[in-house]
Amino acid sequence: MLWSYNNQKVAQLIKWSKFYGHFYYLNVIKNFQKYIDLSIFDGVEALVAVPMHKKDLQKRGFNQSVIIAKILSKFSGLPVCYNMLEKTKQTKQQVELKMIERQNNLKNAFIVNPKAKRFKKVLIVDDVLTTASTINECARVLLNSGIKANFFALASEF
Repeated sequence: MLWSYNNQKVAQLIKWSKFYGHFYYLNVIKNFQKYIDLSIFDGVEALVAVPMHKKDLQKRGFNQSVIIAKILSKFSGLPVCYNMLEKTKQTKQQVELKMIERQNNLKNAFIVNPKAKRFKKVLIVDDVLTTASTINECARVLLNSGIKANFFALASEF
């Protein structure tokens, strides 16, 4: 994680990019790449953004995790695998839910696309890590398919 989501400026930056389409604010990551612990890329063969459900993606028009993954790809040299994970279940927004509700909300929401190229180890990319429910569910389905995973989140509420 680069920042604490409890920092008002960080929270504002992510909200502007995520909910108002000002994703050019995410380019600030480029200025902070020297602070990223490069060991997260050890053994990683590809970057996998946390996917959105088709309907949610259509409504928003972009996936902020894909944008973050593309930026990480530029300085890590790793490819972004756009179709490895799919979100097949439309879920409530996590922001309004407590920890147990978040876990239940995402249970079985993701699948590994059987047609996607297989990698031994990937880096799951998300915008905010709150309870780790999203990352854990993505990692669970990847591990069940024999794919190891590290994770990167732009900010954390921890």
